[in-house]
Amino acid sequence: MYNIVFFILLPLIIIVIGFWLGNIFSNKILPPSKAEFKIKDALKALSNGNIEVWEQFKLLNSNWDNIISDYDLSNCNLSGVNFKGIFFKNVKFFHASLENADFSQTSMENVCFDEASLKSSNFSNSKILKSTFNFSSLKNSDFSNCKLETVTFISANLQNVNFYNIKGVNLNFDDANIKDSTFLRASLEETKIPISQEEIKKNQKEDTPIQDIINEIYKNPAMIYDINPITMEDVVAELFHFMGYTVQKTPMYKDGGYDLILNTESVIGKMTYFVEVKRYSPNRKIGIDLIRTSYGILLQTNNINGFIIVTTGSFSRDAIKLSEQYKQIQLIDNDKLMSLIKNYCEQNLKATSLEVNDFAKEYYNMGIFYESKQEYEKAMECYLKAVELKPDYTEALYEIIDKQIAIAEIDRAKEHRNELILRQARLSYRFPALDTKRRMQLLFQLAEIGEKQDIFHIEKVIQNEKESKEIKDVAKLVLDTLEKRYIND
Repeated sequence: MYNIVFFILLPLIIIVIGFWLGNIFSNKILPPSKAEFKIKDALKALSNGNIEVWEQFKLLNSNWDNIISDYDLSNCNLSGVNFKGIFFKNVKFFHASLENADFSQTSMENVCFDEASLKSSNFSNSKILKSTFNFSSLKNSDFSNCKLETVTFISANLQNVNFYNIKGVNLNFDDANIKDSTFLRASLEETKIPISQEEIKKNQKEDTPIQDIINEIYKNPAMIYDINPITMEDVVAELFHFMGYTVQKTPMYKDGGYDLILNTESVIGKMTYFVEVKRYSPNRKIGIDLIRTSYGILLQTNNINGFIIVTTGSFSRDAIKLSEQYKQIQLIDNDKLMSLIKNYCEQNLKATSLEVNDFAKEYYNMGIFYESKQEYEKAMECYLKAVELKPDYTEALYEIIDKQIAIAEIDRAKEHRNELILRQARLSYRFPALDTKRRMQLLFQLAEIGEKQDIFHIEKVIQNEKESKEIKDVAKLVLDTLEKRYIND
């Protein structure tokens, strides 16, 4: 009886022991399987500076949710780590070593990089909210095309950092080193940068005359949302200068809550106003907080007659009511601003013939400037404007197109070259101020490369009683050629 029981239980005992030993072997000796390799294992490895395990985790878990939250990686050595495309929330990198780290295309919220070493790190195309880089070293790092909101860089080393085309709201650069950094095409709201206006303008490369920018906004009002806040201040300053005020710009850093100081003389003496400029999106409304702040500045400052708030957005109803109550606060929303721009441009269009000549000469001189820099497209635009005001400058326009044709020939850009030759040939009927010999040459060119749309203009030349017989005769030959090519066929 006992022998039978023994032979039945013995195999069962052996099987149980085998499973037990197998489980110990698989867990202790073999590496974890893909399913068992969790994010906590990878983060623990990162805490110990083991980047290889982190890379292995990403390789084995390509479908993980790409989220790191509520984790402390302070004081870790993670130089060269790749965090591309990850969402960070409530993560600490305090005093961490992160040189050459890749944080591109990431999303961050409430992340601490204080005192971290982030030299040559890449944050491009990322969205960063409520995060801190205080006392950190970010020299040679890249933040291009980032969206930053409520981010602080207090006392950070931001030397030679690329902030190209960033969208920033409520950023703090107090005591930061921003030497040689670029803010080209940056859009910054509620942000003060601790460098001079001259350095900012140098970085942003705004070399277009402010009058031309205002004219372009008049033609295309949506453009006002594309210019940077510093240029926006220049636009408003020019508008007030045009209205007879003397205008002084305040320093970019810690400006005291206003961007411009206006002075004018009246029958009761000198009048002084503060102006705050807000380049906001069209749907953004200014609330009562800014109205109260502005009024507080007025109360604390002697000999100030009023405060003007200018915005490309609008004002809330409460803000408008409060400004009416305070009396000394004036509001200029986007509609009123566009009215000022319209008046500015239309008044300039009513200039005397002498002023027109001055404008034409100014455009001509700008054309010479751009031509000297070999920026031929810009030069041609300036010459075109000069010719529209004064046909005497047509020859310069003709010569710049000649240069562009030569460049096109060198580059063997045949299609572009033909387009330029056609534009040159059309000068024959667009600008009668050209001498007869030159116009005849251009008309013969038009016979070779002209298009169907040119027929109408050639007919106008033939019908024009002021045209000479030589021009009309050549125009008839051109018309006959074009009609055979595009109508008879």
